[in-house]
Amino acid sequence: MIDAMLALVKGETERVDSRFLEPACGDGRFLVQILRRKLVAVELKYGNSDFEQHHYALLALMCLYGVELLADNIAECRAKLLEIFSKHLNLHPADDLYRAASHVLSQNIV
Repeated sequence: MIDAMLALVKGETERVDSRFLEPACGDGRFLVQILRRKLVAVELKYGNSDFEQHHYALLALMCLYGVELLADNIAECRAKLLEIFSKHLNLHPADDLYRAASHVLSQNIV
């Protein structure tokens, strides 16, 4: 089902600045797939410059929003998105970009 939904919005997932709101995000399955696609798009377009790749990857993350009623699902969704983001960019928890991403997720996944 997730793949069918993503097929409908494929073009938008490849735009770094397109916004997505998942009003019942659960543990983030849909948002995870969107982030993965956005990060691939960032790498293809801005992969030659670490600065641009980091800047646009953060922009891609900032364009994802999720709402969930269960606190444990919110925490899991945030953790999944942060893990994908940080692994893709080779970030560590002490890095400024990692902390910025964590803060963005604390505001955008509620």
